[in-house]
Amino acid sequence: MRDEKGLALILALFITVILTSAVALMLEAMWTDLRIAGNLHKELKAFYIAEAGIETALKELKADPSWSEGFDEVEFPPGSDGKFSVTVSRSGSTVEITSIGEIDGAVKQLTIVLRAR
Repeated sequence: MRDEKGLALILALFITVILTSAVALMLEAMWTDLRIAGNLHKELKAFYIAEAGIETALKELKADPSWSEGFDEVEFPPGSDGKFSVTVSRSGSTVEITSIGEIDGAVKQLTIVLRAR
């Protein structure tokens, strides 16, 4: 009987180590998923900020077709740490607008090309 009690203790410790390892691995996977989701969220925000820069430039071009000044680090949305910068380049009847959106270390760049008919 004495040998069986010792075996039960060793078996219980072995199972405890295995369960603890499994929980640790699951927690690490969870934290990795949370970091990935956070990075994707930042990148999506940067994309939409860059898109806002494109839309703002299109609004300026609609009001003044010769406009080509662009924007430098416009805070968007107001009161946030997000910003966009826009450059406009012309070549004949083609206008290229490039917008760079930045927020929380994430950066996205969008470019559109407009051609006159």
